[in-house]
Amino acid sequence: MVLMRALLLLPYINGYNHIAKIAADTNVEKTLVKSCIQNLVYYKVVTLIPMLKFCNMYRATPKFSRLFSDQELQKACIAFITKGLECKEKPSMAEILEILCALQQGTTLRAVCERFSGLPGTSFDIRRLVVFAQMHELIRCLKR
Repeated sequence: MVLMRALLLLPYINGYNHIAKIAADTNVEKTLVKSCIQNLVYYKVVTLIPMLKFCNMYRATPKFSRLFSDQELQKACIAFITKGLECKEKPSMAEILEILCALQQGTTLRAVCERFSGLPGTSFDIRRLVVFAQMHELIRCLKR
């Protein structure tokens, strides 16, 4: 029964919404949403990542090198970061890697977004890239 309710929450789990927002959007009690998400995590349907904050800093993990050689991971990354966007050209892996490499200790996500948002070639949401990289353990959050 709890798992059925949990599956109804899946459209609201997007990497940005927190439990209180999901509860408000679905008109479900917070404790029930929390319980459902715990079940989804247990069954490995969803992965929890730290809340995306522009004041956070990120750094590469040892798994980051997979993005250089794993073609399937590269395709999944491009599909994830361009999902729902009308873009004529898909971003190149060079662009993606440049942005991910800019995420380092001492540089906030806000600074990276400001640096790359003005570039004409950036045809995707950098926040979605950070979510993807965290889900695949390519980067990790360094809390301030």
